[in-house]
Amino acid sequence: MLDLTSDSSVVYVSPSKADGILAESGVCCSTLSELTYKSVSANYHQDEFLDENRQSFEFVSGASFVLAYQIPDGADNLPITISSLIDQTTFAPQAVMLNEQFQVTRMVPGEHFMYREAKGFEPNRLVTSFNLRRVALPDAKERYLLIYTTDQLKSGSTEVTHPARIEAKATSKADPGVPNIDVPHSAMGVVEVKFGALESREWLSGPLFGGRSDSEAKSVAIDANNKQVAESGVTVLETASALAPVAASEVVAEASDEPVISPARLTEAESFYNQLIQRYVAEGDIAKALALVEEAEGIGSKSARDTFIEAVKAN
Repeated sequence: MLDLTSDSSVVYVSPSKADGILAESGVCCSTLSELTYKSVSANYHQDEFLDENRQSFEFVSGASFVLAYQIPDGADNLPITISSLIDQTTFAPQAVMLNEQFQVTRMVPGEHFMYREAKGFEPNRLVTSFNLRRVALPDAKERYLLIYTTDQLKSGSTEVTHPARIEAKATSKADPGVPNIDVPHSAMGVVEVKFGALESREWLSGPLFGGRSDSEAKSVAIDANNKQVAESGVTVLETASALAPVAASEVVAEASDEPVISPARLTEAESFYNQLIQRYVAEGDIAKALALVEEAEGIGSKSARDTFIEAVKAN
C-alpha cells in the first residue's frame, strides 16, 4: 500500500516547480549502462520518491527522474505491480525492460497504467501489472527495469473521481453529481514498486502484453551509443495473450492482426483466463466474464466457454 506520510507532500508541488527542480538536478549520466541500478529481492516492496534526490536521465522522450532496478535471478517469470499515487499531482509512469547488454527488450507505455479509484486505505492511483521475463534467450532475458516519465505524459492529466462521489458510493448514498477532478501530471511523485505480486484487474483492464497489430504496435529502441530510449524498434507489451511473456523465438518479424501463441503459453493463458472468468461470474459481473470468454477464444482457448457455463450453473 502506498504510504501517505507527511513527507510525501514535498513531491506534490506544482508541475512547473517540479520541472524546475528536474532541470536543476542535471542528468546523471550519458548512457543507460551508467545508471545506478538497485539490486532487489524477488519480494521487494517499497514506496519510491521521485524527487531531486533521485538520479535523472535525458531520454529521447524528455528528461525524467528515474527508478532503476536490477531484476533478481529466478527460475520463472517474476510478476510486478507498479502504482503511482495521485495527490495534488501525479507522476505518470512508463516502464522499459533491458537485457544484460542494456538494450531495451519491451516497454509498458503510460496508457497501460490504469486509474484505480480510492477505496478504504488505498488512495487514487495509476496501476499496472505484468511479468518480468527472467528466463529466456540471452538477448531477451530481462535484467534491468526502468520506471520514468515522458514530456508527453507530463503535459497530460488524469481524471479522478470526486471525493464526495467516492464517499457516497461507500455509504450507499445517492451520487451527488459533482464533477470529477483533473489532476495534472508532474515530473515528481511517489511510486509503489511491488515485486512478486500482480493486480489482476489492471492485468486485464486494458490491452496488455504480447500481441501486435498494425494499428496498435509500438516499440522502443536505443541509439548506437546505447544512450537514449526512443519509440521505434521493440515490441510493446500489448494483449492479454502474453500471460507468460513472449520468448525471443516466438516474436514474429512483422506485425500481424492476430497474436501468435505457443502451446505452452496458451495452456498458461487458458488457466489464467478460466480463473478470472470464474471469479467474475461469482461476483455477478457476467458482462466482464463474457468479454474474457471472447478474448480467450480469440487467442485459441477451447475451455473458456465451458468454464463460463459451468460457473453460471454453479452460481
